[in-house]
Amino acid sequence: MAKKKQETKCCIICLEDKPGILFSKEHIFPDALLRRTQNNVLLINDVCQNCNNNFGLHVDAPFIKYWFINMAKVAFDLKYADLQSDEVVAFSYLGHIEELAFEGKVCEHYRGPGGDYIYNFHDPYSPIENEEIVQGFNPIHKLRKENKGDVILIVRTNNPVWIRSLLASFNYHFKSHTKFVSPNTLVDPQQFPVPPKKYMDALIRTKDYKQSFSISGFTGERFLAKLAIEFGFHVLNAIFRNSEQISLLRRFVRERDFKERKSIPVYALGPLKVEKQLKFPNEKLIIENVHVMAFIVIECNLFFYLNVYGKVSGAILVSANYEHWKGLFTKGYVYFIAPALGQIFGPIRQCEDCKETCKMDTVREEIIGRMNELPINPPAFIP
Repeated sequence: MAKKKQETKCCIICLEDKPGILFSKEHIFPDALLRRTQNNVLLINDVCQNCNNNFGLHVDAPFIKYWFINMAKVAFDLKYADLQSDEVVAFSYLGHIEELAFEGKVCEHYRGPGGDYIYNFHDPYSPIENEEIVQGFNPIHKLRKENKGDVILIVRTNNPVWIRSLLASFNYHFKSHTKFVSPNTLVDPQQFPVPPKKYMDALIRTKDYKQSFSISGFTGERFLAKLAIEFGFHVLNAIFRNSEQISLLRRFVRERDFKERKSIPVYALGPLKVEKQLKFPNEKLIIENVHVMAFIVIECNLFFYLNVYGKVSGAILVSANYEHWKGLFTKGYVYFIAPALGQIFGPIRQCEDCKETCKMDTVREEIIGRMNELPINPPAFIP
Protein backbone atom coordinates (compact mmCIF):
# COMPACT_ATOMS: atom_id res chain seq x y z
CA MET A 1 0.00 0.00 0.00
CA ALA A 2 1.38 3.38 -0.99
CA LYS A 3 2.20 5.70 1.87
CA LYS A 4 -0.05 8.70 2.27
CA LYS A 5 1.72 11.84 1.11
CA GLN A 6 2.59 13.99 4.10
CA GLU A 7 0.92 17.40 4.16
CA THR A 8 3.24 20.40 3.87
CA LYS A 9 2.59 23.94 5.00
CA CYS A 10 4.26 27.29 4.48
CA CYS A 11 5.33 29.16 7.62
CA ILE A 12 3.95 32.70 7.53
CA ILE A 13 7.16 34.03 9.11
CA CYS A 14 10.09 32.27 7.41
CA LEU A 15 8.08 31.34 4.25
CA GLU A 16 9.60 27.86 4.20
CA ASP A 17 7.52 24.82 3.20
CA LYS A 18 7.70 22.21 5.97
CA PRO A 19 5.84 19.05 6.99
CA GLY A 20 2.62 19.80 8.84
CA ILE A 21 3.90 17.97 11.94
CA LEU A 22 6.53 20.72 12.33
CA PHE A 23 3.81 23.26 13.10
CA SER A 24 2.19 23.74 16.48
CA LYS A 25 -0.58 25.93 17.82
CA GLU A 26 0.59 29.33 18.97
CA HIS A 27 -1.15 32.02 20.94
CA ILE A 28 -1.14 35.23 18.93
CA PHE A 29 -1.24 37.00 22.29
CA PRO A 30 1.34 35.59 24.77
CA ASP A 31 0.09 32.83 27.02
CA ALA A 32 2.04 34.28 29.96
CA LEU A 33 -0.35 37.26 30.06
CA LEU A 34 -3.53 35.32 29.24
CA ARG A 35 -4.15 33.40 32.46
CA ARG A 36 -6.82 30.69 32.06
CA THR A 37 -8.69 31.92 29.01
CA GLN A 38 -11.59 29.65 28.14
CA ASN A 39 -12.54 30.83 24.64
CA ASN A 40 -9.14 31.48 23.11
CA VAL A 41 -10.00 32.30 19.51
CA LEU A 42 -6.57 33.88 19.03
CA LEU A 43 -4.81 30.60 18.26
CA ILE A 44 -3.03 29.90 14.97
CA ASN A 45 -1.27 26.92 13.42
CA ASP A 46 0.68 28.72 10.70
CA VAL A 47 4.06 29.34 12.38
CA CYS A 48 6.63 26.53 12.31
CA GLN A 49 8.06 25.24 15.57
CA ASN A 50 11.51 26.66 14.78
CA CYS A 51 10.19 30.22 14.37
CA ASN A 52 7.88 29.73 17.35
CA ASN A 53 10.74 28.64 19.62
CA ASN A 54 13.13 31.34 18.41
CA PHE A 55 10.56 34.07 18.89
CA GLY A 56 9.81 32.82 22.38
CA LEU A 57 13.43 33.58 23.29
CA HIS A 58 14.21 36.65 21.22
CA VAL A 59 10.86 38.40 20.73
CA ASP A 60 8.29 37.37 23.33
CA ALA A 61 10.60 37.34 26.38
CA PRO A 62 11.87 40.94 26.04
CA PHE A 63 8.26 42.09 25.72
CA ILE A 64 6.81 40.05 28.58
CA LYS A 65 9.74 40.98 30.83
CA TYR A 66 9.63 44.66 29.90
CA TRP A 67 9.71 46.43 33.28
CA PHE A 68 6.47 48.39 32.90
CA ILE A 69 4.56 45.30 31.75
CA ASN A 70 6.05 43.28 34.60
CA MET A 71 4.85 45.90 37.09
CA ALA A 72 1.38 45.96 35.52
CA LYS A 73 1.18 42.18 35.87
CA VAL A 74 2.31 42.41 39.51
CA ALA A 75 -0.57 44.82 40.23
CA PHE A 76 -3.01 42.55 38.38
CA ASP A 77 -1.90 39.45 40.29
CA LEU A 78 -2.15 41.18 43.66
CA LYS A 79 -5.78 41.96 42.87
CA TYR A 80 -7.01 38.88 41.02
CA ALA A 81 -4.69 35.90 41.68
CA ASP A 82 -6.52 32.67 42.55
CA LEU A 83 -5.03 31.99 45.95
CA GLN A 84 -7.05 28.80 46.42
CA SER A 85 -5.16 27.12 43.56
CA ASP A 86 -1.70 28.39 44.52
CA GLU A 87 -1.61 30.52 41.38
CA VAL A 88 1.84 31.72 40.34
CA VAL A 89 2.14 35.49 40.68
CA ALA A 90 4.70 37.85 39.18
CA PHE A 91 7.57 39.22 41.24
CA SER A 92 8.74 42.80 40.86
CA TYR A 93 12.21 43.02 39.32
CA LEU A 94 14.22 45.78 41.03
CA GLY A 95 17.64 45.37 39.44
CA HIS A 96 21.22 44.69 40.57
CA ILE A 97 22.56 45.59 44.01
CA GLU A 98 26.19 46.48 43.52
CA GLU A 99 26.96 46.54 47.27
CA LEU A 100 25.96 42.86 47.54
CA ALA A 101 28.41 41.67 44.89
CA PHE A 102 31.02 39.41 46.50
CA GLU A 103 33.06 36.28 45.77
CA GLY A 104 32.72 37.09 42.08
CA LYS A 105 28.91 36.88 42.26
CA VAL A 106 26.41 39.59 41.40
CA CYS A 107 23.09 40.06 43.18
CA GLU A 108 19.73 40.67 41.56
CA HIS A 109 16.82 41.85 43.66
CA TYR A 110 13.11 41.00 43.37
CA ARG A 111 10.09 41.71 45.55
CA GLY A 112 7.21 39.36 46.33
CA PRO A 113 3.54 40.28 46.83
CA GLY A 114 3.96 41.27 50.46
CA GLY A 115 7.17 43.20 49.91
CA ASP A 116 9.03 39.92 50.35
CA TYR A 117 12.78 40.17 49.64
CA ILE A 118 14.26 37.86 47.02
CA TYR A 119 18.00 37.92 46.32
CA ASN A 120 19.60 35.95 43.50
CA PHE A 121 23.36 35.55 43.84
CA HIS A 122 24.96 34.22 40.66
CA ASP A 123 28.06 34.40 38.49
CA PRO A 124 27.88 37.18 35.89
CA TYR A 125 26.09 35.93 32.79
CA SER A 126 27.77 35.98 29.41
CA PRO A 127 26.99 39.05 27.26
CA ILE A 128 24.19 38.83 24.71
CA GLU A 129 24.95 40.94 21.68
CA ASN A 130 22.39 42.86 19.61
CA GLU A 131 19.48 41.88 21.82
CA GLU A 132 16.79 43.97 23.43
CA ILE A 133 17.09 44.43 27.17
CA VAL A 134 15.42 41.78 29.31
CA GLN A 135 14.65 42.70 32.90
CA GLY A 136 15.52 39.80 35.17
CA PHE A 137 16.69 36.39 34.04
CA ASN A 138 17.02 36.16 30.25
CA PRO A 139 15.86 32.74 28.93
CA ILE A 140 18.79 32.78 26.50
CA HIS A 141 21.06 32.10 29.48
CA LYS A 142 18.90 29.08 30.28
CA LEU A 143 19.43 27.83 26.73
CA ARG A 144 23.18 28.24 27.26
CA LYS A 145 22.85 26.24 30.51
CA GLU A 146 24.59 28.92 32.54
CA ASN A 147 24.56 28.53 36.30
CA LYS A 148 21.52 30.26 37.82
CA GLY A 149 23.11 30.57 41.25
CA ASP A 150 21.57 30.69 44.73
CA VAL A 151 18.33 32.50 45.52
CA ILE A 152 17.18 33.55 48.98
CA LEU A 153 13.61 34.40 49.99
CA ILE A 154 13.00 36.49 53.09
CA VAL A 155 9.26 36.29 53.75
CA ARG A 156 7.51 39.48 54.80
CA THR A 157 4.02 38.29 53.87
CA ASN A 158 2.17 37.88 57.16
CA ASN A 159 -1.25 36.99 55.75
CA PRO A 160 -1.40 33.16 55.79
CA VAL A 161 -3.75 33.03 52.76
CA TRP A 162 -0.87 34.32 50.60
CA ILE A 163 1.94 32.05 51.75
CA ARG A 164 1.10 29.08 49.50
CA SER A 165 0.97 31.26 46.41
CA LEU A 166 4.21 33.01 47.43
CA LEU A 167 6.09 29.72 47.81
CA ALA A 168 4.58 28.25 44.63
CA SER A 169 5.68 31.37 42.75
CA PHE A 170 9.15 31.22 44.32
CA ASN A 171 9.51 27.61 43.15
CA TYR A 172 8.24 28.42 39.67
CA HIS A 173 10.30 31.53 38.94
CA PHE A 174 13.51 30.00 40.28
CA LYS A 175 12.94 26.34 39.42
CA SER A 176 16.55 25.78 38.26
CA HIS A 177 18.17 27.69 41.12
CA THR A 178 19.38 26.52 44.50
CA LYS A 179 16.67 27.90 46.80
CA PHE A 180 16.78 28.98 50.44
CA VAL A 181 14.14 30.54 52.71
CA SER A 182 14.88 32.51 55.84
CA PRO A 183 13.15 30.94 58.90
CA ASN A 184 9.53 32.05 59.19
CA THR A 185 6.60 30.79 61.25
CA LEU A 186 4.42 30.53 58.13
CA VAL A 187 6.91 28.28 56.28
CA ASP A 188 7.47 24.58 56.97
CA PRO A 189 11.16 24.45 57.98
CA GLN A 190 11.57 21.13 56.15
CA GLN A 191 10.37 22.57 52.84
CA PHE A 192 13.41 24.82 52.22
CA PRO A 193 16.89 24.95 53.78
CA VAL A 194 17.95 28.10 55.62
CA PRO A 195 20.28 30.49 53.74
CA PRO A 196 24.06 29.97 54.16
CA LYS A 197 25.65 32.25 56.73
CA LYS A 198 27.81 34.06 54.13
CA TYR A 199 24.72 35.38 52.36
CA MET A 200 22.92 36.42 55.53
CA ASP A 201 26.05 38.18 56.81
CA ALA A 202 26.28 40.09 53.52
CA LEU A 203 22.62 41.11 53.75
CA ILE A 204 22.95 42.20 57.38
CA ARG A 205 26.01 44.38 56.82
CA THR A 206 24.57 46.02 53.69
CA LYS A 207 22.25 48.67 55.10
CA ASP A 208 22.34 51.26 52.35
CA TYR A 209 22.46 50.17 48.73
CA LYS A 210 21.62 51.28 45.23
CA GLN A 211 19.61 49.25 42.76
CA SER A 212 20.40 49.69 39.10
CA PHE A 213 19.02 48.36 35.83
CA SER A 214 18.43 49.58 32.31
CA ILE A 215 15.15 50.15 30.52
CA SER A 216 15.26 50.70 26.77
CA GLY A 217 12.86 53.11 25.08
CA PHE A 218 10.54 50.23 24.21
CA THR A 219 11.37 46.56 23.97
CA GLY A 220 8.30 45.57 22.01
CA GLU A 221 8.81 46.66 18.38
CA ARG A 222 9.60 43.16 17.11
CA PHE A 223 6.77 41.75 19.18
CA LEU A 224 4.36 44.26 17.61
CA ALA A 225 5.61 43.27 14.15
CA LYS A 226 5.11 39.57 14.89
CA LEU A 227 1.55 40.12 16.12
CA ALA A 228 0.77 42.36 13.14
CA ILE A 229 1.87 39.58 10.75
CA GLU A 230 -0.11 36.86 12.54
CA PHE A 231 -3.19 38.99 13.14
CA GLY A 232 -3.10 40.44 9.62
CA PHE A 233 -2.68 37.04 8.01
CA HIS A 234 -6.01 35.92 9.46
CA VAL A 235 -7.98 39.16 9.50
CA LEU A 236 -7.00 41.18 6.42
CA ASN A 237 -7.75 40.47 2.78
CA ALA A 238 -5.66 37.79 1.07
CA ILE A 239 -3.65 40.30 -0.99
CA PHE A 240 -1.97 41.46 2.22
CA ARG A 241 -0.25 38.08 2.53
CA ASN A 242 2.01 38.72 -0.45
CA SER A 243 2.39 42.47 -0.07
CA GLU A 244 5.50 44.59 0.34
CA GLN A 245 4.18 45.69 3.74
CA ILE A 246 4.14 42.20 5.22
CA SER A 247 7.59 41.54 3.72
CA LEU A 248 8.97 44.54 5.62
CA LEU A 249 7.38 43.31 8.84
CA ARG A 250 8.94 39.87 8.30
CA ARG A 251 12.40 41.37 7.79
CA PHE A 252 11.93 43.51 10.87
CA VAL A 253 10.83 40.72 13.20
CA ARG A 254 13.57 38.32 12.01
CA GLU A 255 16.43 40.84 12.32
CA ARG A 256 18.17 40.46 15.70
CA ASP A 257 20.77 43.17 15.19
CA PHE A 258 19.34 46.36 16.67
CA LYS A 259 21.25 48.71 14.33
CA GLU A 260 20.30 46.71 11.24
CA ARG A 261 16.69 46.66 12.35
CA LYS A 262 16.65 50.46 12.60
CA SER A 263 17.47 50.68 8.90
CA ILE A 264 14.28 48.80 7.92
CA PRO A 265 11.52 51.31 7.12
CA VAL A 266 8.99 50.08 9.69
CA TYR A 267 7.15 52.68 11.78
CA ALA A 268 6.73 51.38 15.35
CA LEU A 269 5.73 53.38 18.41
CA GLY A 270 6.06 52.57 22.08
CA PRO A 271 4.34 53.99 25.17
CA LEU A 272 3.72 57.75 25.20
CA LYS A 273 4.63 58.10 21.52
CA VAL A 274 1.34 56.42 20.61
CA GLU A 275 -0.59 59.16 22.36
CA LYS A 276 1.66 62.05 21.33
CA GLN A 277 2.26 61.18 17.67
CA LEU A 278 -0.96 59.39 16.75
CA LYS A 279 -3.18 61.24 19.24
CA PHE A 280 -4.59 57.85 20.08
CA PRO A 281 -6.14 55.71 21.57
CA ASN A 282 -9.83 56.36 21.91
CA GLU A 283 -10.75 56.13 25.58
CA LYS A 284 -13.28 53.42 24.72
CA LEU A 285 -10.37 51.05 24.06
CA ILE A 286 -8.88 51.43 27.54
CA ILE A 287 -10.16 49.21 30.34
CA GLU A 288 -8.06 48.72 33.47
CA ASN A 289 -6.56 45.20 33.70
CA VAL A 290 -7.83 44.28 30.22
CA HIS A 291 -5.65 43.77 27.12
CA VAL A 292 -6.59 45.16 23.70
CA MET A 293 -5.52 43.98 20.25
CA ALA A 294 -6.85 46.01 17.35
CA PHE A 295 -6.46 47.18 13.79
CA ILE A 296 -7.12 50.92 13.77
CA VAL A 297 -7.44 53.19 10.71
CA ILE A 298 -5.85 56.62 11.24
CA GLU A 299 -5.79 59.04 8.30
CA CYS A 300 -5.94 56.26 5.68
CA ASN A 301 -3.18 54.27 7.41
CA LEU A 302 -3.76 50.94 9.11
CA PHE A 303 -2.04 50.47 12.48
CA PHE A 304 -1.87 47.41 14.68
CA TYR A 305 -2.51 48.64 18.23
CA LEU A 306 -1.76 46.78 21.44
CA ASN A 307 -2.55 47.74 25.02
CA VAL A 308 -1.55 45.56 27.98
CA TYR A 309 -3.54 45.70 31.23
CA GLY A 310 -4.93 49.09 30.19
CA LYS A 311 -1.52 50.61 31.02
CA VAL A 312 1.19 49.97 28.39
CA SER A 313 0.52 50.75 24.72
CA GLY A 314 2.31 50.18 21.43
CA ALA A 315 1.44 50.52 17.76
CA ILE A 316 3.00 49.64 14.42
CA LEU A 317 2.11 50.75 10.91
CA VAL A 318 0.80 47.77 8.97
CA SER A 319 -0.38 49.16 5.63
CA ALA A 320 -1.36 52.27 3.70
CA ASN A 321 -3.17 50.23 1.06
CA TYR A 322 -6.96 50.44 1.56
CA GLU A 323 -7.42 47.25 -0.48
CA HIS A 324 -5.92 45.31 2.42
CA TRP A 325 -8.92 45.98 4.68
CA LYS A 326 -11.57 47.02 2.15
CA GLY A 327 -14.97 45.55 2.96
CA LEU A 328 -13.83 44.27 6.36
CA PHE A 329 -14.04 47.40 8.49
CA THR A 330 -13.71 51.14 8.05
CA LYS A 331 -12.53 52.43 11.41
CA GLY A 332 -11.31 49.55 13.55
CA TYR A 333 -11.38 45.84 14.34
CA VAL A 334 -10.99 45.12 18.05
CA TYR A 335 -10.52 42.28 20.52
CA PHE A 336 -10.74 42.79 24.28
CA ILE A 337 -8.82 40.14 26.27
CA ALA A 338 -9.93 39.99 29.90
CA PRO A 339 -7.61 37.61 31.82
CA ALA A 340 -9.48 38.20 35.10
CA LEU A 341 -12.64 36.86 33.44
CA GLY A 342 -10.83 34.19 31.43
CA GLN A 343 -12.54 35.43 28.28
CA ILE A 344 -11.85 37.13 24.94
CA PHE A 345 -14.45 39.53 23.54
CA GLY A 346 -14.54 40.16 19.81
CA PRO A 347 -14.09 40.82 17.06
CA ILE A 348 -15.85 44.17 17.39
CA ARG A 349 -15.97 46.52 14.43
CA GLN A 350 -15.78 50.16 15.44
CA CYS A 351 -18.62 52.14 13.91
CA GLU A 352 -18.13 55.41 12.05
CA ASP A 353 -20.67 57.46 13.97
CA CYS A 354 -21.61 56.59 17.53
CA LYS A 355 -24.76 58.69 17.78
CA GLU A 356 -26.42 55.85 19.65
CA THR A 357 -25.00 53.23 22.01
CA CYS A 358 -22.84 51.01 19.82
CA LYS A 359 -21.52 47.50 20.37
CA MET A 360 -18.23 48.87 21.73
CA ASP A 361 -20.11 50.60 24.56
CA THR A 362 -22.15 47.48 25.27
CA VAL A 363 -19.09 45.24 25.48
CA ARG A 364 -17.18 47.74 27.64
CA GLU A 365 -20.07 47.96 30.10
CA GLU A 366 -20.33 44.17 30.26
CA ILE A 367 -16.59 43.72 30.93
CA ILE A 368 -16.40 46.48 33.53
CA GLY A 369 -19.59 45.28 35.24
CA ARG A 370 -18.42 41.70 35.46
CA MET A 371 -14.95 42.69 36.71
CA ASN A 372 -16.52 44.87 39.42
CA GLU A 373 -18.30 41.76 40.68
CA LEU A 374 -15.09 39.74 41.01
CA PRO A 375 -13.76 39.09 44.52
CA ILE A 376 -10.63 41.08 45.35
CA ASN A 377 -7.70 39.47 47.16
CA PRO A 378 -6.89 40.47 50.73
CA PRO A 379 -3.58 42.30 51.21
CA ALA A 380 -0.50 40.11 51.36
CA PHE A 381 0.92 42.24 54.16
CA ILE A 382 -1.20 43.37 57.08
CA PRO A 383 0.34 46.33 58.99
